[in-house]
Amino acid sequence: MILQLESVTKTFGDLTAVDRVSLSVQGGEVLALLGENGAGKSTLMKVTCGLYAADAGSIAIDDVVAKINSPKEAVDHGICMVQQSFMLVPELSVHENVALGGYLSTSGVINTRIECEKLRKLAAQYNLNVDPYAMVWQLSVGEQQRVEILKTLVRNVRILIFDEPTAVLAPPEVAELYKIIETLKENGVAVIFISHKLKEVMSVSDRIVVMRRGKVTGEIPIRDATPEKLAEMMIGRPIRSARHPSEWEAKRPLLKVESVTCRDDKGIAVLDNLSLCVNSGEIVGIAGVDGNGQRELSECIAGIRRIESGKIQIDQYAVEGPVTDLRILGFIPEDSSQSGLVLDYTVAENMILKQTNNNRFKTWGLFSRKKIAGYAQSLIDRFKIRVGNPDVLARNLSGGLRQLVMIAREVSESPGLIVAAQPTRGLDVGVIELIRDILWKQRDEGKAILLISTELDDLLSMSDRVLVIFKGAIMGEVAPGGDCVNLIGRMMMGETLSHLKSRTELCS
Repeated sequence: MILQLESVTKTFGDLTAVDRVSLSVQGGEVLALLGENGAGKSTLMKVTCGLYAADAGSIAIDDVVAKINSPKEAVDHGICMVQQSFMLVPELSVHENVALGGYLSTSGVINTRIECEKLRKLAAQYNLNVDPYAMVWQLSVGEQQRVEILKTLVRNVRILIFDEPTAVLAPPEVAELYKIIETLKENGVAVIFISHKLKEVMSVSDRIVVMRRGKVTGEIPIRDATPEKLAEMMIGRPIRSARHPSEWEAKRPLLKVESVTCRDDKGIAVLDNLSLCVNSGEIVGIAGVDGNGQRELSECIAGIRRIESGKIQIDQYAVEGPVTDLRILGFIPEDSSQSGLVLDYTVAENMILKQTNNNRFKTWGLFSRKKIAGYAQSLIDRFKIRVGNPDVLARNLSGGLRQLVMIAREVSESPGLIVAAQPTRGLDVGVIELIRDILWKQRDEGKAILLISTELDDLLSMSDRVLVIFKGAIMGEVAPGGDCVNLIGRMMMGETLSHLKSRTELCS
């Protein structure tokens, strides 16, 4: 085996993040590391890469115990990691980003022409289609990921770890990544693929190791794996199948976005005369590669981003500023830690953030901790949020629990419209199941839901209609059903529905 971990343990205070984990991987093999959020898989790999020091256990390379106390020592052993958030400088070229670590030239002087030619040959060997002279800011997300892989190859990588590598990729880019991984295998590289997506690991891996609560709960060869079996190994019980489409009949427009144009934080036009409508009793999905105006669209609807032209109406309410009334809008922003919660507040305090003027939480004009805690506990029970008590700080919750706290707050007052931006991104199947149940229940009660996600599985299983966005414009609409990932994927890359071939020809 090229890499062997024996009884590796990592603790943070009283928390045992990795508990006596052993696993191995050989050259030319793809090992998938699957587990819920907080299962310990990323922590385990950060120990392997020298980002964390293990409290116990050993790491062996080629059957020889290795001391890895820093990322440099890991790289010296041929261990590299492609992070989910790319470590690139946008203002520099591809070859300059690769050269940043000093791995192209040992003389201290870089001959750009020679080094770029080396990069071209290396990129061609591994099917990495990327121009060494291109500026990183001009590259697509998929191309940027290839630069990250190229950075590991010039370091003579032997063990390459991918941390949730498909999170920001469109379907065509995912297919390209799979081809690259196949080439890495053929060249003898051991690949460890961290993911919480069942279908993904079954598509790319040779063997799957499942972790839960810091421990390995099982190992299974790909030939014996099924989504149902893997889910049960991950969360300890079977998952339920997708629900049926909405049967709500009395549909009426609850959200109207008409010819909206707006700019991003850099002053660049990002929404281009965009129009859409969401009716009561339906979920409308917005599909697209991250960064094509999804965040700005959600913020315009919530009234926290100014529009330059057009208008937005929620039922009879014209959006002209921040919409804070939870009876009108439930807004789930794409990053709960940055804009959805106050991490240094308790769960109870976060539950009433938008109702601080509500007298139901006060006694003689002052906040009543007892009333606030009682209200928060009722939401915890109603939405099945596994927190010890309402007084725990939001900072101390896992990502999945933070998301559930925010969603519970936003739907607590039964708003007519819910805008959910990336509500399941980075979450495991157990939390995703809870969130889907919450949103389905709201839809079945006649609420209108705009679901913005880069997770096509979510969009196709949950939505009644899917709109595809590219560079701030709607490319077309797809009714979920059948295999239409190819059609959606091509629209996500910029082709309009009117210019594509018939749906029947595209979906095979």
